[in-house]
Amino acid sequence: MHFSQKVPVSAEDMKTILKNNFLGLEDVVIGKTIIPAQLKSTRTLLKGEMHQFMEQVFHWGIDHGVTLTYPQESEFYRARNPAS
Repeated sequence: MHFSQKVPVSAEDMKTILKNNFLGLEDVVIGKTIIPAQLKSTRTLLKGEMHQFMEQVFHWGIDHGVTLTYPQESEFYRARNPAS
């Protein structure tokens, strides 16, 4: 995958960029320890939050000339195509 001026970006790096752009940062609490300003994890998102994130990524792709696909058997596909 390439991003901005054809600079190579790994899939994991792209995920990090998109999570930063659309999910932002949060404090992580582990017991009594607080780790401030960590990239928000997609694992902790509720179903609606994940759908919103995926919509943002999908539209980011359109805006940047990247066609993103998603499987027809996925929840995201069913949510975007309720008549299917």
